[in-house]
Amino acid sequence: KLSSSSIYAYALPSLFVFTNADTILSKNFVVRGIGVGCFLMTISGNGAYKSSNYYTNASTIVTITNFRIPPDPPQLYNASLTNDGFYVVVNFNSDTDYSATVIPNVYIQWNCSTIFILPFLTESSCLWLSRTQIRISIPSSAVSTPIGKLIVLKSKTTKAYCTTGVDCTRITYASSSSVNIAAPSNPLAAVVAISTASTTAACLPFVSVDPTSTYGNSGKPWSSVIWAVSSTNTSSNLLIADFLNLYD
Repeated sequence: KLSSSSIYAYALPSLFVFTNADTILSKNFVVRGIGVGCFLMTISGNGAYKSSNYYTNASTIVTITNFRIPPDPPQLYNASLTNDGFYVVVNFNSDTDYSATVIPNVYIQWNCSTIFILPFLTESSCLWLSRTQIRISIPSSAVSTPIGKLIVLKSKTTKAYCTTGVDCTRITYASSSSVNIAAPSNPLAAVVAISTASTTAACLPFVSVDPTSTYGNSGKPWSSVIWAVSSTNTSSNLLIADFLNLYD
């Protein structure tokens, strides 16, 4: 059963019946309101046994607005580097129109400079993932991660999504807004891989050591490479490490 915290909002239908023969345990309903406002909707269970023994009540807040009033323009909400370091994901605080007035085809990649100011990613391409989310591809030419850098949304490029019943001509462009790029929530660690011969002849003048299979740099140059050497002949460790660290 669905109930509201106010007589000015109600669910249709408000009562659902489930039996042990049901294979689908989902139902649809509509919340209607006499006026605008925020309302607490609560679902509770009743049956042959006390519902509290099996299910607890669940609640959610529903906001009812006048559909004839144009929505507020969207603004940048946050941005963060993906865990693999190849992309920056930008989120808006509400549904957008995909910046369709300035992007000819919103379903394919487009130049990020169309709606963003990204001086640190001049060659980047963007792709809409949803009406609220954009993925920025970091070009291989980028020499450093963009963590902490500023993303600026240009004004007169993006509008709110126009829903049914709204006069779309009254929807205005979003003003310029900006966010800083946050670090990834769970960044991938670099994995070092070195290949070389397990044995070699004493008379050979060199031993080939190949670290190029190491990965985790997100397609960008390593910020630093530090070699360390250990062996039974400890007197040579420092000399060999110094030699290897001449090259990065």
